[in-house]
Amino acid sequence: MIRPSTDLSVRQHERFSCDMAMTLRVGQSCVSKVRLARGVGGLDGRVPGRLSSVSQGGVEVRVPVFVPIGAAIDIAITDAADKPLAEISGRVVRTAMLDRRPTYALGVVVNAEHAAVMTTLVSLAVRSLSEGEQGAGLAA
Repeated sequence: MIRPSTDLSVRQHERFSCDMAMTLRVGQSCVSKVRLARGVGGLDGRVPGRLSSVSQGGVEVRVPVFVPIGAAIDIAITDAADKPLAEISGRVVRTAMLDRRPTYALGVVVNAEHAAVMTTLVSLAVRSLSEGEQGAGLAA
């Protein structure tokens, strides 16, 4: 018997759109699974990208490199003046290629020890949305 598909929702927290500059570095245990093309990342292995949404439990980032599900990553978020705002770490739980540049959207579950940082990031995103602009530390 064929069962009809159901919409499975695994989100525990409300997600907020944002647009923040960030860099991503793949954790040491997963470095061999990710190949950085020449010119994509820095000598330190950091890849530039954008933080596109945030919730209390995770983030979505957009980067020009494929990172497999399960990979441990570190994310450094900066403001419009390239000053550090926050550093978080987590695990990739979703990967989708968005275009042929390439751009990949990575869904990341953030490690629990970053709860206070996530509260701050959510507050920044909410404030930016309520102001209707890219304000309060968010990069354009």
